[in-house]
Amino acid sequence: MGCLDYLVSLQDQGYSVFAFDYRGYGKSTGSPSEKGLYIDSRAAVQFFEKKVRQKDLPTVYLGHSLGGVAAACAAVQLEPDGIILQGTFPDKMTLLSHYPLFYFLGLFSRYRFSALDFLLTVKCPALVIHGENDQVVPLDAGRNLFERLTTKKEFYLIEGAGHADPHVVGGDTYWNRLRSFVESLEYSSSVPD
Repeated sequence: MGCLDYLVSLQDQGYSVFAFDYRGYGKSTGSPSEKGLYIDSRAAVQFFEKKVRQKDLPTVYLGHSLGGVAAACAAVQLEPDGIILQGTFPDKMTLLSHYPLFYFLGLFSRYRFSALDFLLTVKCPALVIHGENDQVVPLDAGRNLFERLTTKKEFYLIEGAGHADPHVVGGDTYWNRLRSFVESLEYSSSVPD
């Protein structure tokens, strides 16, 4: 199941969704880079704040995989009421530690992709979701991220799920868990104009 299918599922569950493709992904032009990811995340937040954000609704950033780094960066720019990180890792080296050859090559890369660096500066509650059988971002990386967060947090392990299918494998339980997290958030209904 792809990202678009997941976004449609979110809307089917009653959520208003604003999503963007960072450069080099989806239909965006350009080449992917760490700097570009951060620039695009900040621009998306500015656009969201000016044109999309709805009064009287909580704002939740949801990032999947590398998108978790984008969501964490966005949370520093404009802190949401909550953040959901699905199949996400703390930083590049933690992720690559599961792949010895890539870990060695990663030692020579300047890229850090550290969701954790951003997340340690935000105070909003976090829901960390991980599939038990995730072959892209191993479960240990997701647990590492969760354990290192310093804010109010929840960990949701989905047995039998991989990297792209937690909402399918989790079914109603998955959606109930998301709804419970969103409904637990404290937020101000007075959004500045």
